[in-house]
Amino acid sequence: MQRLQYIPTAIAISLLIANAYSTDTNAITNIVGGHNIQIDVVPHQVAIVLREKLLCGGSILTKKYVLSAAHCVLETLDISLIIHAGTSFWAKPGSIHHVESSTTYGASENVDVAVLRVTEPFVFDKKRQPIR
Repeated sequence: MQRLQYIPTAIAISLLIANAYSTDTNAITNIVGGHNIQIDVVPHQVAIVLREKLLCGGSILTKKYVLSAAHCVLETLDISLIIHAGTSFWAKPGSIHHVESSTTYGASENVDVAVLRVTEPFVFDKKRQPIR
């Protein structure tokens, strides 16, 4: 129950990061757009990839769940999505996790939340951590 208190913060951070991405995914090399940063500073940050192109960012919630924006995944098949974690560069994945399922809440101006479940759990270390 204590982890639920972090969800509003995680949602806000994920939405800010998702909005920072350009529509031209081939031009982006870093997971966190706009400036260079090492992943151990933001170890909760992941890249959501579809067909070898960056789709959106997300935040690790637990060993099996990632938080992102609903508009990023509404029109995709869950099995097509891949999560890259533990790296500052989305095209050089530290670890790859396939999405098992997703639950979306809205995709409107008021609610734009997706919770993704991965098939294999994240192994937490200095580059992969749940958001705090």
